[in-house]
Amino acid sequence: MLALADHWVWDSWYFDDGEYFHCFFLRASKSLIDPQRRHFRAATGHARSKDLKNWELLPDALCADDAPAWDSTSTWTGSVIQDPATQLFHLFYTGTNRLHGGVQQQVGHATSTDLIQWKRDPKNPIVSADPAIFETLADNNDEPFRDPWVFYDANDQIWKMLLTANLKELDNPYRATIALVTSNDLYSWSKPIALLENSGFGQIEVTQVEEIDGKWVLIFCVAKEFIKDQSPEFQSGTFSAPADSPTGPFHLDRAELIGPAGLYAGRIIKDRKGDWNLLGFIHDDFDKPFTGRIQDPVLVSMTSRGTLQP
Repeated sequence: MLALADHWVWDSWYFDDGEYFHCFFLRASKSLIDPQRRHFRAATGHARSKDLKNWELLPDALCADDAPAWDSTSTWTGSVIQDPATQLFHLFYTGTNRLHGGVQQQVGHATSTDLIQWKRDPKNPIVSADPAIFETLADNNDEPFRDPWVFYDANDQIWKMLLTANLKELDNPYRATIALVTSNDLYSWSKPIALLENSGFGQIEVTQVEEIDGKWVLIFCVAKEFIKDQSPEFQSGTFSAPADSPTGPFHLDRAELIGPAGLYAGRIIKDRKGDWNLLGFIHDDFDKPFTGRIQDPVLVSMTSRGTLQP
């Protein structure tokens, strides 16, 4: 597992360079005492491993920028890809700042030639919520617009980014959606559109889409208090749902919890054998102290229902 003596570790995302698996993760000092304070002290840590279990700590990738920067409060969850045309690595991340009593969330971009030293894009933030479609600070709520998942869609021959977002339906507590933006060059991005209505969830966090055994699957996480269906099988954790394509339609009515309840912000990655592994941290809404560590991987495979299970 990935655990630090002096820092809590939680959301994570992964990149395989062919020799090492790289884990980028949120971290915050335990000197804060209260783990709930970690969210607004989060930096982006970095570690690498050859087996997804034993991790070597590397220098942090990013931390909050100086005020009045758009990401002056914290750097949150993102994704890393490599552009095959240039061999340049691209990190897309959530940046936050405290504004008018709320927390504004936007998407930033950084590049690297070695996965160690990262240079922020001078055009940051590169993607922001459209207040005509999505919930923003103007609605007197925090702005849920985060967790970029970037991938190349070979069918459409374009880069795509999925994002956590909420529709501007303030009378509906289950207004979560997934936002989509696209790019030809990884630098300029389209206006966001919404891919979901009537999702049945109050937030859909840390999304990922993968094709497994010829089927598309959506991976995401939700806390129990944001789930409309309060039946016992719907607990806080990481879920999967069948998808018709990498941008949907997503069949959230058939979503299933992957493995143990409480394994949160899970991401899947192939190991050297070609098997899919789920990694995440233990969520802190149970009667246990928050441990702040990433668990060892859990092998998962596709079910006949189009979902993932151990």
